[in-house]
Amino acid sequence: MENFEEFFVYPDDDNDQVKVSWHPKKGATIKTYFLEKSDDNEHFVVWKKTKGPNEDGPTKKILEVDFEPFSGWSYYRIRELTESGEVNYTPALPVFIGLEHLIKGVRMTPKSVVKDTPQKVSLSHFDGKSFILVLRDQKGDEFLYDKPIRANELGFYVEPGSGLPTGPYTIAASSLESLIGLTVLIY
Repeated sequence: MENFEEFFVYPDDDNDQVKVSWHPKKGATIKTYFLEKSDDNEHFVVWKKTKGPNEDGPTKKILEVDFEPFSGWSYYRIRELTESGEVNYTPALPVFIGLEHLIKGVRMTPKSVVKDTPQKVSLSHFDGKSFILVLRDQKGDEFLYDKPIRANELGFYVEPGSGLPTGPYTIAASSLESLIGLTVLIY
Protein backbone atom coordinates (compact mmCIF):
# COMPACT_ATOMS: atom_id res chain seq x y z
CA MET A 1 0.00 0.00 0.00
CA GLU A 2 2.85 2.30 -0.78
CA ASN A 3 0.60 4.75 -2.66
CA PHE A 4 -2.04 5.06 0.08
CA GLU A 5 -2.20 7.12 3.26
CA GLU A 6 -5.23 5.06 4.33
CA PHE A 7 -7.73 2.54 2.98
CA PHE A 8 -11.05 1.66 4.69
CA VAL A 9 -14.02 -0.53 3.82
CA TYR A 10 -17.14 -0.45 5.96
CA PRO A 11 -20.68 -1.76 5.66
CA ASP A 12 -23.77 0.41 5.82
CA ASP A 13 -26.23 -2.34 6.75
CA ASP A 14 -29.14 0.11 7.15
CA ASN A 15 -28.91 1.03 3.47
CA ASP A 16 -27.50 -2.27 2.10
CA GLN A 17 -24.36 -0.52 0.88
CA VAL A 18 -20.62 -0.89 1.27
CA LYS A 19 -18.50 2.25 1.46
CA VAL A 20 -14.88 2.29 0.32
CA SER A 21 -12.68 5.20 1.32
CA TRP A 22 -9.01 5.84 0.57
CA HIS A 23 -6.52 8.65 0.66
CA PRO A 24 -3.76 8.61 -1.98
CA LYS A 25 -0.27 9.72 -0.97
CA LYS A 26 0.89 13.04 -2.31
CA GLY A 27 2.84 12.56 -5.51
CA ALA A 28 1.32 9.16 -6.32
CA THR A 29 1.19 8.76 -10.08
CA ILE A 30 -1.89 6.60 -10.49
CA LYS A 31 -3.62 6.45 -13.85
CA THR A 32 -6.68 4.42 -12.82
CA TYR A 33 -8.20 2.81 -9.72
CA PHE A 34 -10.22 -0.38 -10.17
CA LEU A 35 -12.45 -1.08 -7.17
CA GLU A 36 -12.92 -4.83 -6.89
CA LYS A 37 -15.08 -7.15 -4.79
CA SER A 38 -15.29 -10.88 -4.24
CA ASP A 39 -17.51 -13.29 -2.33
CA ASP A 40 -14.69 -15.83 -1.83
CA ASN A 41 -11.52 -13.68 -1.57
CA GLU A 42 -10.17 -15.36 -4.71
CA HIS A 43 -12.23 -14.29 -7.73
CA PHE A 44 -12.64 -10.51 -7.89
CA VAL A 45 -14.86 -8.43 -10.17
CA VAL A 46 -14.53 -4.71 -10.88
CA TRP A 47 -17.55 -2.78 -9.61
CA LYS A 48 -16.18 0.73 -10.17
CA LYS A 49 -13.37 2.34 -12.17
CA THR A 50 -12.11 5.85 -11.46
CA LYS A 51 -9.23 8.09 -12.51
CA GLY A 52 -6.23 8.58 -10.28
CA PRO A 53 -5.42 11.89 -8.56
CA ASN A 54 -3.86 14.80 -10.38
CA GLU A 55 -0.15 14.49 -9.59
CA ASP A 56 0.32 18.23 -9.09
CA GLY A 57 -2.86 18.90 -7.11
CA PRO A 58 -3.51 18.30 -3.42
CA THR A 59 -4.52 14.80 -2.40
CA LYS A 60 -7.88 14.28 -0.80
CA LYS A 61 -9.86 11.38 0.58
CA ILE A 62 -11.96 9.54 -1.97
CA LEU A 63 -15.24 7.80 -1.14
CA GLU A 64 -17.11 5.38 -3.38
CA VAL A 65 -20.30 3.50 -2.52
CA ASP A 66 -21.21 0.02 -3.75
CA PHE A 67 -25.00 0.13 -4.03
CA GLU A 68 -25.21 -3.56 -5.00
CA PRO A 69 -22.99 -5.43 -2.52
CA PHE A 70 -23.01 -9.19 -2.09
CA SER A 71 -25.06 -10.51 0.81
CA GLY A 72 -23.03 -12.05 3.65
CA TRP A 73 -19.25 -11.87 3.70
CA SER A 74 -17.48 -10.15 0.84
CA TYR A 75 -14.00 -8.79 0.27
CA TYR A 76 -13.03 -5.42 -1.17
CA ARG A 77 -9.72 -4.26 -2.57
CA ILE A 78 -8.36 -1.62 -4.92
CA ARG A 79 -6.22 -2.43 -7.93
CA GLU A 80 -4.24 0.58 -9.08
CA LEU A 81 -2.62 1.10 -12.45
CA THR A 82 0.28 3.55 -12.27
CA GLU A 83 1.25 5.93 -15.05
CA SER A 84 4.28 3.66 -15.73
CA GLY A 85 2.02 0.61 -16.21
CA GLU A 86 2.71 -1.06 -12.85
CA VAL A 87 -0.22 -2.81 -11.14
CA ASN A 88 -0.57 -2.77 -7.33
CA TYR A 89 -3.24 -4.13 -4.98
CA THR A 90 -4.40 -3.15 -1.52
CA PRO A 91 -5.05 -6.00 0.89
CA ALA A 92 -8.57 -7.43 0.58
CA LEU A 93 -10.74 -6.32 3.53
CA PRO A 94 -13.80 -8.33 4.63
CA VAL A 95 -17.23 -6.81 5.31
CA PHE A 96 -20.58 -8.37 6.20
CA ILE A 97 -23.93 -7.19 4.82
CA GLY A 98 -27.23 -8.64 5.99
CA LEU A 99 -26.82 -8.75 9.74
CA GLU A 100 -30.57 -8.51 10.19
CA HIS A 101 -31.01 -11.87 8.39
CA LEU A 102 -28.80 -13.82 10.80
CA ILE A 103 -30.33 -16.09 13.37
CA LYS A 104 -28.96 -16.24 16.89
CA GLY A 105 -25.90 -18.43 17.19
CA VAL A 106 -24.66 -18.15 13.60
CA ARG A 107 -20.88 -17.84 13.52
CA MET A 108 -19.80 -14.63 11.82
CA THR A 109 -16.21 -15.12 10.72
CA PRO A 110 -14.96 -14.48 7.20
CA LYS A 111 -12.72 -16.86 5.34
CA SER A 112 -9.11 -16.10 6.09
CA VAL A 113 -7.78 -12.98 4.45
CA VAL A 114 -4.28 -14.44 4.78
CA LYS A 115 -3.31 -17.06 2.23
CA ASP A 116 -0.36 -18.37 4.25
CA THR A 117 -0.36 -21.90 5.60
CA PRO A 118 -1.54 -22.17 9.19
CA GLN A 119 1.11 -21.82 11.87
CA LYS A 120 1.19 -24.06 14.93
CA VAL A 121 0.88 -22.15 18.19
CA SER A 122 1.55 -23.47 21.67
CA LEU A 123 -1.57 -23.09 23.81
CA SER A 124 0.62 -22.75 26.90
CA HIS A 125 1.64 -19.34 25.54
CA PHE A 126 -1.87 -18.10 26.49
CA ASP A 127 -2.01 -19.71 29.95
CA GLY A 128 -2.91 -17.21 32.67
CA LYS A 129 -3.35 -14.28 30.27
CA SER A 130 -6.46 -12.12 30.13
CA PHE A 131 -8.32 -11.24 26.95
CA ILE A 132 -11.71 -9.69 26.29
CA LEU A 133 -13.78 -12.61 25.03
CA VAL A 134 -17.34 -13.10 23.89
CA LEU A 135 -18.14 -16.72 24.71
CA ARG A 136 -21.07 -18.42 22.96
CA ASP A 137 -22.63 -21.51 24.54
CA GLN A 138 -24.25 -24.36 22.60
CA LYS A 139 -27.69 -22.68 22.82
CA GLY A 140 -26.35 -19.53 21.15
CA ASP A 141 -26.33 -17.37 24.28
CA GLU A 142 -23.30 -15.10 24.58
CA PHE A 143 -21.34 -14.01 27.65
CA LEU A 144 -18.59 -11.44 28.14
CA TYR A 145 -15.48 -12.82 29.86
CA ASP A 146 -12.38 -10.73 30.69
CA LYS A 147 -10.53 -12.72 33.35
CA PRO A 148 -7.47 -14.95 32.86
CA ILE A 149 -7.91 -18.14 30.86
CA ARG A 150 -6.01 -21.33 31.49
CA ALA A 151 -4.46 -23.51 28.81
CA ASN A 152 -2.83 -26.90 28.66
CA GLU A 153 -2.16 -29.50 25.97
CA LEU A 154 -5.89 -30.33 25.85
CA GLY A 155 -7.09 -26.77 25.19
CA PHE A 156 -8.44 -23.68 26.91
CA TYR A 157 -10.43 -23.79 30.11
CA VAL A 158 -11.75 -21.53 32.84
CA GLU A 159 -11.35 -22.58 36.45
CA PRO A 160 -14.36 -22.88 38.77
CA GLY A 161 -15.84 -19.66 40.14
CA SER A 162 -16.21 -17.75 36.86
CA GLY A 163 -19.94 -17.32 37.40
CA LEU A 164 -20.72 -18.84 33.98
CA PRO A 165 -22.65 -22.08 33.54
CA THR A 166 -20.41 -25.11 33.01
CA GLY A 167 -19.88 -26.55 29.55
CA PRO A 168 -18.11 -25.87 26.25
CA TYR A 169 -18.14 -22.38 24.74
CA THR A 170 -16.94 -21.06 21.40
CA ILE A 171 -14.97 -17.82 21.33
CA ALA A 172 -17.23 -15.69 19.11
CA ALA A 173 -15.18 -12.48 19.44
CA SER A 174 -11.88 -11.65 21.10
CA SER A 175 -9.42 -8.84 21.69
CA LEU A 176 -6.90 -11.29 20.16
CA GLU A 177 -8.23 -12.25 16.73
CA SER A 178 -6.40 -15.59 16.56
CA LEU A 179 -8.58 -16.94 19.41
CA ILE A 180 -11.86 -16.53 17.49
CA GLY A 181 -13.51 -19.86 16.79
CA LEU A 182 -11.62 -21.81 19.45
CA THR A 183 -13.35 -23.73 22.22
CA VAL A 184 -13.15 -22.95 25.95
CA LEU A 185 -14.36 -25.41 28.56
CA ILE A 186 -15.89 -23.96 31.72
CA TYR A 187 -15.98 -26.32 34.69
